[in-house]
This record gives sequence, C-alpha cells and structure tokens, in this order.
Amino acid sequence: MRFCLTLLCLATAASMAAPSIQKTKFATRDLVIAEDVFAPLEGDCAPQLQKAIDKLAEAGGGTIFLPVGTYRLKSPILLKDGVVLRGDNHERQDLCEKFPEIGTVFSIEFGANSADGTPAFTLESGTGLRELVFWYPEQTADKPIPFPWTVAVVNARNADNQSIFNCRFVNSYQAIAIGPKSNELHTIRNTVITPFKTGIEIDSCTDIGRLDHINLSADAFKYTKLPHKANTANLDDATGVIIRRSDWEYIRNITIDGLDTGFLFCKGVRGTTNAVMANSNITNCKTALKLQELNGIGLAIYNTSFAATRFPVHATALFATNVQFNLCSFIALDNNAEILNEGTGILSFRNSSVNVPKATLTNGNMQFSNCSSKANSFTIIADKEARGANIIGGQLATIAKIQNNTTVATIVTPLPKNIQDATPKLPAFTPKRLFPDFKPENLVLVTDFGASPTLTDNGPAFQKALDHAKTIAPATVYVPAGWYHFNSNINVPPNVELRGIFDVPHHTASSGSVLMINHNHGDEDADPFLTLSQNSGLRGLTFWYPNQPLENPVPYPWTIQGRGKNCWLVDTTVGNAWQFVDFASYDTTGHCINYLAGGLLRRGLFIANSTQGDIVDIQFNPHYAVRLPRNFPLKVQNSPGAHGTHIDFQRANLEAISFDNVTGETMLGTFLYGARDGIAFYNHCDIDILMHGTDTAWHAVKLECGKNSALDFALAQLVPLGKKNIASIVTGSNFAGKATFVASQFWAGNNTAFLDGPGTVILDQFNTLTGPVVVNNGTCTIAGAEFGRPLDAHIITGPNAKSVSIYAVTSRNNALFTKFHDPNQVAMFANAATNVNYTPTQGRSANLSANADSPATATFLPNNIIKEPGNIRDCADVSCEIVQRDDAHSGKHVFRLKGRSTNPSYSYVYCTIFSEKFLVTPDTVVSYWIKPLTKLGSHSGLDIAFENFSPMRDLGIADTRGIPQHTGTPKSPVGQWSNVVVNLGQTKAVGQTINRIMLAYDTRNADGELFDVLFDDINITSPLPQEIWSEKPICNNGQVVIPNSTNSTIKYTLDGKNPESKDETYTKPIDIKEYPTELRYAFLDKDNNQLPFVFSHVITQP
Repeated sequence: MRFCLTLLCLATAASMAAPSIQKTKFATRDLVIAEDVFAPLEGDCAPQLQKAIDKLAEAGGGTIFLPVGTYRLKSPILLKDGVVLRGDNHERQDLCEKFPEIGTVFSIEFGANSADGTPAFTLESGTGLRELVFWYPEQTADKPIPFPWTVAVVNARNADNQSIFNCRFVNSYQAIAIGPKSNELHTIRNTVITPFKTGIEIDSCTDIGRLDHINLSADAFKYTKLPHKANTANLDDATGVIIRRSDWEYIRNITIDGLDTGFLFCKGVRGTTNAVMANSNITNCKTALKLQELNGIGLAIYNTSFAATRFPVHATALFATNVQFNLCSFIALDNNAEILNEGTGILSFRNSSVNVPKATLTNGNMQFSNCSSKANSFTIIADKEARGANIIGGQLATIAKIQNNTTVATIVTPLPKNIQDATPKLPAFTPKRLFPDFKPENLVLVTDFGASPTLTDNGPAFQKALDHAKTIAPATVYVPAGWYHFNSNINVPPNVELRGIFDVPHHTASSGSVLMINHNHGDEDADPFLTLSQNSGLRGLTFWYPNQPLENPVPYPWTIQGRGKNCWLVDTTVGNAWQFVDFASYDTTGHCINYLAGGLLRRGLFIANSTQGDIVDIQFNPHYAVRLPRNFPLKVQNSPGAHGTHIDFQRANLEAISFDNVTGETMLGTFLYGARDGIAFYNHCDIDILMHGTDTAWHAVKLECGKNSALDFALAQLVPLGKKNIASIVTGSNFAGKATFVASQFWAGNNTAFLDGPGTVILDQFNTLTGPVVVNNGTCTIAGAEFGRPLDAHIITGPNAKSVSIYAVTSRNNALFTKFHDPNQVAMFANAATNVNYTPTQGRSANLSANADSPATATFLPNNIIKEPGNIRDCADVSCEIVQRDDAHSGKHVFRLKGRSTNPSYSYVYCTIFSEKFLVTPDTVVSYWIKPLTKLGSHSGLDIAFENFSPMRDLGIADTRGIPQHTGTPKSPVGQWSNVVVNLGQTKAVGQTINRIMLAYDTRNADGELFDVLFDDINITSPLPQEIWSEKPICNNGQVVIPNSTNSTIKYTLDGKNPESKDETYTKPIDIKEYPTELRYAFLDKDNNQLPFVFSHVITQP
C-alpha cells in the first residue's frame, strides 16, 4: 500500500467504548479484541495517543488497536501499566523476507543526533507492543544518525512483564533497551530488527527474560517499502544483542546476519549474567559471539551455528568462567578466522562441528570432545600462559594437532575401546502448536449478563455468559478489567474461551481482569473453581485468593481443572494458589499452555494420562503473591517477614510441575522458584524439555518414571536449595527409564545428582558449582563436564551402581577426585588431573607450620602493625600477639587480633606475623583455624603479600568450602573454630614469591565497635619436591618411564582411574599394550600418605 506523511484524518481517537472485535487486514491466530481504537491523525499523533493510553490505564488497562496506516510521532510515548498497543501487521515479522507487506507504521520524527535522549516508547509494567512497524524517515542508512532507543523499559524498580511481539524495527539506531534499572520478565518474540548501532541491550534483569524468534539483520530495512535515504544499510558497527546482567536469560531461535558483532556478553551495572541459547544462527559477522564477562554459571548453547569472518567465538581477557557448546557448528568465512580465548575461563565444545582452521589459546582452557570437522586440518595454538587444551574423541581428533607453547600437558586422542561415545539423539524440541487454533467471530461480555466488581458472587453472572456462549459457539466470553469476587464455581463449555484484557504475559502487579476466589477456604478436596470442557480455554486472566495468608497458608481446591481434550491456557496468571492447574484428573490430550505464571503453595501444574501436549514459557515465582497493584482489596494482613515464611513453606511443600504417564509432550522455556519437587516424573513418561529452570528446590528434578520412559533435557538450569535439599537431579527407587541431560548448569545445594534408581542417566556436558554426582544405583554416563567447586570426591558410586562411564571431565580446582564402591563398574578416561602451567624457578618451597604454642619454623612478629599507606585505617587499640586461652584449637595458646573500629563505614588493619620468603608451587596449600569472638571480628582472616604481585585478598580466590578469601569475608560463625584451606598453588599466585604473612581485619560495614578474633595452627606447605614439576613421563618403544629424581614412592594406574594405596608401585618402566592408554600417578609423602595431586599422561602410540 502507499504511505504518505500527510495522511488525511481517517478517525479521531475514539471515546472509551465496550470491548469489540477488530477486523484486520493481516491474518491473526487469535481474535483481536480492543477496548479502544486509535486511527491515524493528520500531523503528530503522539499527544492524542498518549491521552488514549492514559485514559485506558486509568480504566484498568486493555488493548488499543491501531488500524493500518502511518502514525507520525514528534514526541515520546509512555505506555502505562496494563496497556497494550496492537497494530495490524503479519504475525511472523521475523520472516519479513517472506512477508514483506506492512500495515500499521509508527513514523518517529524526533531525537536525531541525541542517542541518550528520551526513547520513542517507554514501557511500564504489564505493557505490550504488538504487530507494529517502527520507522525513522530521517535516518540516513549509509551514515547512520544517532537516535535514542526506539523502545525502552521504564527507569523504575520492579518493572515486570514488558512484551514486544510481531514487530518490525526498520532502521533503528538503537532498537530495544531492557534495564539498567531492576526489571524482570521481558518477552521479545517474532520480531525483526535492522540495527544501525544496537539491536537489543539487556541489563539488571532477574528471573527471567526471554528472546524468541528474533531476526537481527538488514532484512527489516531491505524488505520494507518505505522511502529510505540510502539503498543499503551500513551495519559495519552494529551489535545484535548485548547482554549485561540478566539472570536466566532464555534465548532461542535467533538469527543474526551481517553485523559487526552478533552477541556480546559483558558486565552490567549490577553484575554479570548466566544464560542459555538454542536453535540459533549467527552468520556473516566479524565476530559471531564475543564473551567479556559472565557469572560463575556461565553460558550454555545448544544446536546453534556461529559463522564469522574473524572470530566465530572470541573470549576476551576478562572472560573467567565457563561456556558450553553442544551440537553447535563453527564456520570460518575467511582463511584468517579463528576461535580465540584470551581469558582464564574454559570454552567447552562437545558433539560439535568445528570448521575453522585454528583456535588460539592465549590463556585459559579449551576442550573439544566428540567433535568433528569438514576441514582437512585443525590446530590449537596454546600460548605460554594457556592452562590446558584437549581434543578427546570424535573425528576431529584424527585431523587435529596442538601447538603447545606451555608446560601444561595437552591431549589429542581417540577414545579407548571401553569408552563408547555417541552424540545424543535429541528431538527438535518443536511444539506441535504454540497457540490454540481458536478464532471465533462471536463475542460475549460478562458485564452484559450482570457481572460486576461490586458483586460478592459473580459466579452466576459469569456462568450465564458462558452458557450463552455455548449456544453460539465458537465464542469468546470477555472479562473487562476489574476485580470480580466469587463464591461459586464456573465451567467453560466446549468451543468457548474465557478471556481477560491481556494480549501479552502479565503479572499480578498489573491487575487486569482478576477473578477473586473467596469460597472453599480450607477444603482442598472440594470441586475446582473453574473447569474447562473439551476444546475450551483461558486467556489473559488473573486469579487471586483474597483470604489466603502468606503465613500459615490454608488449603483450597484446584483453581483450574481440565475435563477434556485440547484445553488451553494462554497468558494466565495466579497470585497465591494452593493448587493451580489440574490436567491430571481427566485426559487432556492435545493441551496447549503458553505463558502460565503465578505464585503457588502446594501444587502447581499437574498433568497425567495424556499425550501430545505442548507447554511453552511457564513462570512460577512467589513474588506474584506480594507484588500487587495499588488499592488491591486484601482481606488478610501479613507481617513484614511473611514473604520469607511463604518461600520456606513452598520449599518444604510445593510440588511445582508433575507428569504422570504422559507421552509426546514438549516443554520449552519453563522456570520456577522455590519448591520441594521442582519438576517430577512418574510411571511412563516420554517428554522433551528444552530450557527448564528450577531455582531453589529440595529436588530440582525428580525422576520416578518406569521402564521404557524417555526424558530428554537440553539446557537445564537446576539449583537445589533449602533445609533438606538433596540434589539437582534425583532418581528414586522406581526410576527405571532413561534420562538425558545435555549442556546443563547446576549450582548451590548439596549434590549435582543423587541417583538411587536402576535406570540410566546420561549427563552429557554440564557446568556445576554444587556437590558431587552420587551414583548409588543404575547406569550413568558423565562426559564433557566441569566441576567448579573443590570437593573431596566429585563422583561417588554405591553398591548397586551397574555401569558408570566418566570421560573428558574437567575441574577448576586440581584433579577430578572419586570414591568408588566397586572400581570395576567404572570406566574412566582423560579426566582432570593436576595440570598447572608452571615452570620451576629458584626459591624455597613453602614449609611454614605455626602452632601458637611453638611457632618453631618461623619467627613470630608481635604487634607488627603495618604503617605504610593502605594497611591501617580508622582502627584504635590494636594488638596482635600470642595469648594463653583455654579454648585454643590445639595446645594452650593462640594468635589473637583485636582492636576497635572508629569508623563504621570503612576500617581495616593488617599486621605482619611472619616475614618469610616462600615460592608458591602448584602444590602449595594454605591452612589455618579461625574463631571470631565478636561479630565484627568475623570480618577477619589470614592474608599473604607477594613480591611484585597483588595480595591474596585481591586474587578473587576461594577456599575449599567455596568461601571467598578477601579478608573481610566471614569465614566462621562467631564463637566457633573453622578450618580454612586454600589451594594457593592452583590459583594465579603459582610461581610467585611470598614475602609476608598477615593477620587482618577489614570491612566496610562495621556492625559494632570491637573486633576480636583467634587464629591457630597456621600452615603453608608444599609437600611435593620441586623437581617433579619439570619431570614428565617419557614413552619409548611401548614403555613409559616416570622420572623420579627424588626417589619418591609413586602409585600408578593404566585405566584412567586415580591411583590408590592398593595400586601398583612404580619401580621400573611400564609396558603399554593398548593405545590409547592413560597413565595416572600420584606421590606418597615420607609417611607413605598419598598426596592430593594426581598426574596424567595419555599415550596414543608407542
């Protein structure tokens, strides 16, 4: 159609009328219902459009429909809480090449040369932009003009649920900004952006954000027939997506083509991110994926392609954590293209296709396991600061080589015969239907049948409306904005949808069409409040229980129950349900759930005895029970601490998502916070799950399904937490099926997995910051994984473990340690060993043993307060000396540091107790006991100064419990002795020289005036002889020699397992009979105790 900037007035902003069906030029999957219609005006539309928005927001929210036309904007728009602007355009804007024609267009005519100016659209909570085109007529595409953000989230706390669906950004300089104020729950879907500078930037988002089906390329500009001031778009400086701080960002189905940088992950104003990405394609970029900073959980990526002219992946010097790639492809679009890691973190590639000529490792680690390549060769260049490079198994290992310029042992090896690796055969994770096939022509208003927010029981009026809709079905029964009280139940008949005002996901904080349930208080077995007949559903509604307290909650029946096939729930929210959705009591085969949200207490979503269902974007979080609109009619007043009690109740009682005898189900993008059982499976289940997150649960995933069950997880993020947390993955005694987890992230809690069932669990790549994998029963494969915490045993097997395979598993701290009930049931190969990039230098190995009764190996320096700048601030009456105490940890004396803070905002003091020079070798361990006597004293610890290097407190390291070792970090409860152990040699301090050991107090938050703390049994030791760090095994003619110039006792194995005291003692060259073979060996100390360092050498040929 023709567009003109001087369109005649087709209509004026309509006065508020009853909601009505809107006919559209472009096909839609749903019925377009609007509270208001706003057509184009002659001249600037912004003032009148803002008035329409304000008026609808004041009335409780809803949708303003904008018919086909051009809407000129000469000033910004503030989209207020609960209001959606919906235009008329094709729904799949991300496919604009296929669907180029456009309808509703915003012509943005202000903000030139003001990149930091007010955005064209600012979104408050619960708002949405749908089926809209955004265009800057003054933008010069060849030399882009800076403009403010086209769309940005309001700069306010707790800005929840902004949605952008089916939109086209033709020539935005900066398109969409989420943050940097705290925000949650953005959803951007089916959108195309031609970004001249930045497509999407996200910061300060918590739990969680979603990006789905987004195209960032020249397409929006290229295929939109509008008068441009250049024929082609210059995207040479453009970045597609910048993610700063965003917890649990879900990224799927993203296309980025022809930009300078595809994705950039970097630090935001409130920290860094963890995220997952799937089914995406980043191509024709200079840098496809740029990694600056991520949090410790890192990034996991599945089934995604990265093609670039320079860097398919570039991890910069700031990168220090973990990125997992699984079933991904990497393509060089130029002969000079490479994968580059300049940081200290690890890039882990598994089951992937690596079609680049080289990878360069200037620092950190790279590992490729079971990878392939279409190229003739592949080289990893490991520079002198690199920390490890391995190519294990797969076709890539047959063509690859490592140019090793380090002292670290690198590996290029096939797998041995007893290890069978295979790429998991996972499904496409494609839902059968994202939305219900329901678009009736009949609309029924509940208010026409007597429903009103003033009634005490709207049940009869709603039911009259629903029954009438049954007679004219298919039909939509519409609920205008308001708080509708109920004291009776309702049923939705077949081919009827009960619908509220929201066309997008929404939060309880945004009110809307709210059904207030007052009856059946205390009776969970009563009939459900709302029942769905076959082929019926809900959309855009909120449910609330006004009489439900946060503290000591009481039972209620199910809020919603499905009683037939093909039920649906779209954009449906609850605030505080005891039991939310029952799709288990009846067969709901073919159900469709798209964005189900809310706060739950006892049971969330239960599905049983059904097949062929689809679930997309679940969001369960207790904050739906506490973030409420102004003047909300609460009947229960809660105490200030009620929310914490509420969360504790959830963790002890909530069964959030449960499947029982369910097959053919697909789940995408689900998240829940706080539960006993996060997601559970019983009897026979066959379900595909992409991007599921359980944040804090006793059992994040619980498996009790039987034989022939098949569960396929990709990109799971699982956090076991709570008083009785067990593990991220728990299998019960009934589990006899098969569960596969690909590219997972685990943190917090007691165990990564706790497997008690006889079935099979495949853990194909993960990054874990929690405890061990415990295999008490069944079969388990662990491949391509990383353990981020120091543990006494990373993998443990019990008496009923049948078969366990462990290979290509890394550890950020020393070797991979294990504890096996029967080692014969375990196969291991090429796992983490003590492998530090270290060249021995001149210096004395650490040997400090300081018990306060007899500090004999060094001279104690009492009250040696460091006077040089920076080592004492606002402290008085300081003493640091040996004193006699009955509560000494050992003996009768302790080291005591005490004094007085004179500035509660910031005070510290550092006292040298030993002035000794020791060399930090890879085996150097710092150990001491600490007992704070005052709360302020808990902000204390032992610190170490090095020659020409940062002190220990500034190295960002943790002890073996995972507690950071900055001086001011509490390390022990007040009045209790605690042991602090730091593997100093496994940190960046290796190779440095210690010149001073200090006791110190340091805090910016002085809670009190007196600091008083005891220390005892201070040890800094390096038990291994220095010579071993330069001695490597030598293989010649089928025999391996372990150099042993110190004549130490050495234990060794040839099966990939860690040596134990019962294993062979090395006395002569070892005959190697099969290739590859892994030699692992360890040294004993002078008392014949095995030292906690394990060395590995893989022999691939005689």
